[in-house]
Amino acid sequence: PYVHLMRRTDDILRDLGKKTIFFKSGDKPFNDTLDWGTLIQLVNEDYDVEAAGGPIQFKGRDDTYNVRAPNRFLWDSLAPGSDAAAMRDWWRGLLALRMSEHGSVFRVADVPEGHYRWITPPEQTLLGYVVGERVLVLANSGAHNGMFRFDLPDGEWLQVAGTESVDLAGVPSEYARLPGGAHELRVPGGSFLVWVWTG
Repeated sequence: PYVHLMRRTDDILRDLGKKTIFFKSGDKPFNDTLDWGTLIQLVNEDYDVEAAGGPIQFKGRDDTYNVRAPNRFLWDSLAPGSDAAAMRDWWRGLLALRMSEHGSVFRVADVPEGHYRWITPPEQTLLGYVVGERVLVLANSGAHNGMFRFDLPDGEWLQVAGTESVDLAGVPSEYARLPGGAHELRVPGGSFLVWVWTG
């Protein structure tokens, strides 16, 4: 992800007619060979990130993504009612959404210009987007409520994902149904919410 971010930064600078920061060009090495050493140091460094659910610890090359046992997730042997079972059901719901007719907006080979309409409040922990004018996603990775302001196409929008569950028939919520038009929604910290256009 670091190299991708660095390359994208340079691509944008190049598009703006500015001097690149990291690379001589899109297919050339670093401008300064010391950047490679810095990148390796970043990858191997231990650090914490504060998230809504508490701190997340990254441990460089010893992070658990390199270890098989902590990442083994046996889907069918989870204790009913456990947090792990709830997480499994939530992910299964998102997969069902993606494979549904509503989710067809995510299965586009050649993404047209404007397919993703970004909602970017000033708070860095908030991000939203409308996909294909048919799916609305609002995410708050912070610990506190955040305000989203956006417009939706005409029609009715049904909330299908909340903090606890994903259900294509709808989830109970203060914002279970939204009409088209302008909206201001207060989204709790640690939330990932999804609506679909129902017509």
